[in-house]
Amino acid sequence: GRLYHMIEDYDRAEPLYVEALAIRKEALGKNHPYYGTTLAKLAWLYHAKGDYERAEPLYAEALEFHTHAFGDKQLYDATIVTNQALLYQAMGNHEKAESLFRKSLDWTKKQMGEQNGDYARTLHHFGMLHFAMKKDDAEGLGRDALDISSKLLEQCASIQSERQQLAMMHTTRFHLDGYLSMTAEAKTPADRVYAEILAWKGAVTIRQQTMRRLRQTLEKEGKKDALKLYHDLEQATRKLAALSQAPSARKHSENLRQELERLSGEIERLEQTLAGVSEEFRQGREQQRRTPADIAHALPADAILIDLLEYNRSEEHTSELQ
Repeated sequence: GRLYHMIEDYDRAEPLYVEALAIRKEALGKNHPYYGTTLAKLAWLYHAKGDYERAEPLYAEALEFHTHAFGDKQLYDATIVTNQALLYQAMGNHEKAESLFRKSLDWTKKQMGEQNGDYARTLHHFGMLHFAMKKDDAEGLGRDALDISSKLLEQCASIQSERQQLAMMHTTRFHLDGYLSMTAEAKTPADRVYAEILAWKGAVTIRQQTMRRLRQTLEKEGKKDALKLYHDLEQATRKLAALSQAPSARKHSENLRQELERLSGEIERLEQTLAGVSEEFRQGREQQRRTPADIAHALPADAILIDLLEYNRSEEHTSELQ
């Protein structure tokens, strides 16, 4: 059912979800977590089909089940609430959607903090709702979501293969497209918009190139202390990426937020220390932070740089389900 759902063959997916729900109800009972998960997926399916009347009560039942079974300590609840908000947004009930987005953001922040993919996605959807409602803070919300996403891309770049990086950029590209849609309507100054585009482009390519060159240089020069810092940074980054990108349903730890904050602090400390002992790493960090003004300064006085970027522009954004 999930396979047919993902390829948008909803007519084939529906009977499989219904059958799975019936089997789990009979074999495991209505109090089993798998039953609640399947219930939420069936609601998600009806939502995607545009059958809002059938989706609405199923979302409510799935959320009631998970809240009863796990309290407010499971982030899967926040995902259900976000999808509920998207449902009400699609139904035109913006006030209800706004309330649910705030609730989901609050839950996610309490469990994981703000620097993670779940929070960024919901913040993006919240911003797109305010964009549709023509609220002044829409651009700021979209920019904050994009900044979180860009930071996660940058952190993961040094430990991912090129294929993994491209896949991650593809699945998070909606952050950039949504932000650019907002700025086009808001007539945001071009230099501010281009700064975000530069950050997005540099998040992966420059970071990975810098880290690979640094490792080669340190190994060649035999700088053992700096090389240890490099490996410690790589290990901490790998742990942070694994925690922040894991599926929401697996994030049950009450100490998750503390661990994410600890790893983020450790990465920042290691980067500062490494920048103090490695000129190449320091230069790489500076290159990642290039601004439109830096590029303009580097160009000859009579030169013009034209940077073309294709993106999906949304006038009335229809958000994707999580």
